[in-house]
This record gives sequence, structure tokens and C-alpha cells, in this order.
Amino acid sequence: MAFVHRALTTSCFGSSQAALGCGRRLVRCLSSAATELAPVSSSSLGKVYELRTYDVKPKRMTEFLEMTAREIHLRLAVAKCLGYWVCQFGAINQTVHLWEFDCYAHRAESRVAMMQSSELVERFLTPVMQMVNKQHSQMLRLLPGTSLNCPAKPGGAYELVSLCMKSSPTVWLPKAAEMVPACNSVVHTSGASVVAAFKTEFGPLNECIFLLHYPSFDMHLQYAEAIMSNDECFKLVSKFANMVAEGHNKGMTPFPGLQTAMQ
Repeated sequence: MAFVHRALTTSCFGSSQAALGCGRRLVRCLSSAATELAPVSSSSLGKVYELRTYDVKPKRMTEFLEMTAREIHLRLAVAKCLGYWVCQFGAINQTVHLWEFDCYAHRAESRVAMMQSSELVERFLTPVMQMVNKQHSQMLRLLPGTSLNCPAKPGGAYELVSLCMKSSPTVWLPKAAEMVPACNSVVHTSGASVVAAFKTEFGPLNECIFLLHYPSFDMHLQYAEAIMSNDECFKLVSKFANMVAEGHNKGMTPFPGLQTAMQ
């Protein structure tokens, strides 16, 4: 988030780092996870979300976007896409998409259905792989006590913030969950909002991910100023920022013409 980054660094879009050994973060993360293990059903944990990132070959970016606009409907027929974005800042020639599943078994079923569709494989998946340099996938869950807050109006600008935490999940999870509604309480001052707040289950360990929406990128710093001028939010953000080891953010716009829950 812009206001978390402001507490950590003067950068608007890019990386922020703090000195801390990765070994210590790993021990804290695994130790905390071990104390929290207990038999639970998949339904009680809520939905799982997959955040996929494609780094597209620069010379083929235009072709990739044109083909996606033409054939993505085949992919959407076998899975629920909440959002599909094109990076404008913090990454170049990159697309980001967010998919929702009831559980991991549901995702597996979706993948089977995808590969069984010869039309999807031939017209979309195979051409895509020829245009992409690298793919990245993270499996996420919403922070406890939070929910999706999809924008009421399509379009606008999005910020994706990935924060590697130095505290254990038992410490930072409740602080992050407490911060989200407080920050959204100032939405009327700028028209921006926290769309979702996630924790990673597969991918970088002990990571917190925020997705924010703005009417435009010009509202990015205005939202940060609104947060920092609110006493309650300022205290919550300051405490949370002290738990962050490093972070990175991206400025994204919705894929043109694509209808999803978040665009």
C-alpha cells in the first residue's frame, strides 16, 4: 500500500528492503505454523485464490494482448477469474490475474477440464506458452475476518502490494486484518479502497498481499495522505509497518474489454 511504503521508503512503485536474515524469518514462520496445525475441513477455511503472473516476451506483448482479448473466453469457461490486469509500473511486459476456487480439489478439477478442452489448448494455451518468458503462481487465502471488496465501478487503477513479514503470522495477521477496515473507513475522502488482503499458502513464505483500487493513479498518493492524516489509521499502519521486512508494489490497469468481478 502507498501508506505502508511511505512508512518504509520514499519509493512509490518498486522495492523496499530492511535488513533481516531470511533464516530467522523462515524459523518464525514455520514455528508459528507448527503451533497452529489442527484438523480442519477445507470448507471451513474459505476459498482459495491463485495469483498468476506472466512475464511476456517484449517483442510479442502486443500480439499476446490481442490474442488474449480474442480467446480468453475459452479459459474463463473453466475457471472463475476475479481480475486480469496489465502492469504499468513496478513491472514491464507483465500481466497479473487472480482466480477463485472453492478449495484445492476444485482447482485440480478446473485444470483437468482446461487440458481436456482441445479448443482451449490449441487456440489459447499453446500460443500463450510461445509468447511468455516466465510464469509465477501463488496460492492465497483472505486474511481472517476480511472479505473481498470489489469496486462498484469498472476501470480505474490497481495497486498490488507484496510484503515479506519479519514477525510470525500469529503477530502480524491480526494487525493486518484490523488495519483493512480502518483504512477503508476513509474511502470517502479519495474514492480508493482495499479490495482484498491475503496471506500466502504456497509461494513466498510469510507474505502478506494487498490489492487496492483507485479511481486513477493520480489518487495513489492522495489516498496515502488521507490514511496518514487519520489518527487511528496512522497508529495501525505504523505498527504494521514495523513488522515488514521488505516489499514490492505494482501499478496495474484492467485488461481492456474483459468482464470480471473486479473490472
